[in-house]
Amino acid sequence: MGILWSEFVIEAGELASEISGVIERYRFALIGNIRRDGTPRISPVETHVVDHDLAVVMLPQTRKAEDVRRDERVTLQSPITNAADPGAEYKLRGRGVTVNSDAHRQAIADAVDGRVCPCPSRSALDRRLTFSVSLVSVCALGLTPRRVCPMLPEPRPRPHPKSGCGGSP
Repeated sequence: MGILWSEFVIEAGELASEISGVIERYRFALIGNIRRDGTPRISPVETHVVDHDLAVVMLPQTRKAEDVRRDERVTLQSPITNAADPGAEYKLRGRGVTVNSDAHRQAIADAVDGRVCPCPSRSALDRRLTFSVSLVSVCALGLTPRRVCPMLPEPRPRPHPKSGCGGSP
């Protein structure tokens, strides 16, 4: 199951605010997900906090988007730009749920276009696939002081496509 970003803000306001600052500073993260053949994949994706929602934005025809639509389990890792001094860092685990509401998709598209490229003629709504991330666990490092949010409720194990039972093959 997990919790929405808005619920995380209520439960851990200061931590959520600090992580949100890191998300907005970089505007992208590395997403880890599972390929169709069961192997792991990491890819860069746009990340934004819009209207109290953690949004991950990708092009709909990419393999990573297809994989998240097929298997919602994701991990997000903030970029590390200097190994000797990584600074503030977050690791989030959860589910990527497709945003279907046109109004919410438009709010995300407007916010993203305003931050990434102030180009009013582009239609981000039609060219991007947006996922809302429901959080299962949160870890924050390099914040002062170091903070780790306890595990959130675990999702129910989903059958692995190759094994037919819950968990890993």
